[in-house]
Amino acid sequence: MCFLKIPYLIFCTVSLILSTISIANDTKEHAIVIDKIDGNVIYFKKPLNDNNTSSIKINLFEISFISFVNSSEIQKPLLLISAKPCANCLQDRSIYLINTEGTILSQFVYPGKIIDQKQNQVVYESRAFYGNCLSASNKHGNLKKFFPAVSENFTGDIYLVFQKDKIDRRKRHAQSILMATPGKNYTYETLSERQPASIQTVLKKVKSKDCFEIEGRNRRMLTKAVLDLKKQEDQEDNEDNDDSGND
Repeated sequence: MCFLKIPYLIFCTVSLILSTISIANDTKEHAIVIDKIDGNVIYFKKPLNDNNTSSIKINLFEISFISFVNSSEIQKPLLLISAKPCANCLQDRSIYLINTEGTILSQFVYPGKIIDQKQNQVVYESRAFYGNCLSASNKHGNLKKFFPAVSENFTGDIYLVFQKDKIDRRKRHAQSILMATPGKNYTYETLSERQPASIQTVLKKVKSKDCFEIEGRNRRMLTKAVLDLKKQEDQEDNEDNDDSGND
């Protein structure tokens, strides 16, 4: 699920990701350790379960591991990754939360600025964080005040996005906060215009290494690519009409 108010767009990718990526040590210690990523397969250094599963295959491409995400309601942490939804395509990278079975639980817009190439205006801007980003202490605080549907003692990591969307031609931007955290069966998500914490408070948590920021990327909309796709669709429709007329 993705909380972006502007229409679905195709973006250019500004970075090249190798098909095989070696993983550096994460900032936290986990029972699950990633060995490497080769194509759309993630390999682990030891089996994940009694079935001796030591790898998972995901229907994503150019995968880059970011971190593990923990929760008091799940036995195994989720994986926070960035990836593209298709191979050799123009679609932009996204942030994904996946479980250790390779199931995609959530999808988020990649942080940074999205610029309308025609108007040369920023239509979307965000900064994304993960970890213990909202608790007042170094220990994970109770998340029930942010996610009322969860149990009383629910604690864990959070994925937090400060974002701005362009909402009209007067260049006005709507500000909102996206919060997500893994639950037992699915990811709890909430979108609010009321800030649970200032970005300055979150940056202090980043400085203390309780919370971590995903480096954003600036990218432009590819208007030409969209037009080319529209032209291709029109050609295919015309071919279908010709075929139906020959029956």
